[in-house]
Amino acid sequence: MVNSNSILTLTEIEKLATDMLKAKSMSDLPPIGDTWLGDPSSDYGLVLVHGFTGTNLEMLYLGNFMAARGFRVFVPLLPGHGTDKQDLSRTSYMDWVSKVKSSVNQLLQEKDGRRVILGGHSLGGSMVILVSLEFPSIKGLILLATPIRYSIFRRIVMRLLAKTRLSLRYDQFAFHDKKLFQNPYVKFLGKRYKYLDYKSVNEAYKLLGDAYELLDSTRLPVLMIYSLQDHRVSKFQGREMYNRLSSRNKRIVWLENSDHVVVFDSDKKLVAKEVDRFSQSLMKLVDFSASSSRAT
Repeated sequence: MVNSNSILTLTEIEKLATDMLKAKSMSDLPPIGDTWLGDPSSDYGLVLVHGFTGTNLEMLYLGNFMAARGFRVFVPLLPGHGTDKQDLSRTSYMDWVSKVKSSVNQLLQEKDGRRVILGGHSLGGSMVILVSLEFPSIKGLILLATPIRYSIFRRIVMRLLAKTRLSLRYDQFAFHDKKLFQNPYVKFLGKRYKYLDYKSVNEAYKLLGDAYELLDSTRLPVLMIYSLQDHRVSKFQGREMYNRLSSRNKRIVWLENSDHVVVFDSDKKLVAKEVDRFSQSLMKLVDFSASSSRAT
């Protein structure tokens, strides 16, 4: 179990990641739920938001890495997540966004004057885009494999399906590292979210649409990390996101050895290093921008 106030060394973080990979059951893993990491007195805060049907566990490697680098990190569990599709269907995307707002407020209330960075994986990235415009203390955004809105045809079809009681088959995980499919956490969520109500999927679509409308207004520094092997969010979505963001200080990093869950897959070390580089540069007010790069 992760001590919520501990600051792990990078060696300990690697051991934690290895232990999670080798875990035989859910009881061997850290608990699913809101997680605090790092020094409560730090002037620098980081909120890491998991994606649709995910949990805080997927963000623990990155969260512990950044805690070891001096950040106070909060990893929330979104409403309706970590349980089953029935719980998820009882929530809306505004419930998820409200949780992210609450997470930022908790970081700010814990330490006056704290500067905060928001990071989100997949749909979590859409949430941080929405929240970022409401807090002047937010200094930058980290978008990890974040999709852009779908076509008008798909959105109309999804709205119609959301009015039914139908469900769809949902393949939650895809990994470059095939050993991850044997992880008890992956098996646990894979069974709980094997099917999803169209209502829940439509909430995700609505969130993507709202975030899309705010891209032109997003002028904060932004780090974007996408994988060229992502089966769910294509490189074309990443490029469109980059082009539509109004920020002058933005950078996109392309991974080659991960699928969609970039924070948990083979390139997790590279992701952590890029997030650290970006975050440290913001705290030092150094412009890190470059049009794009490829992590190898």
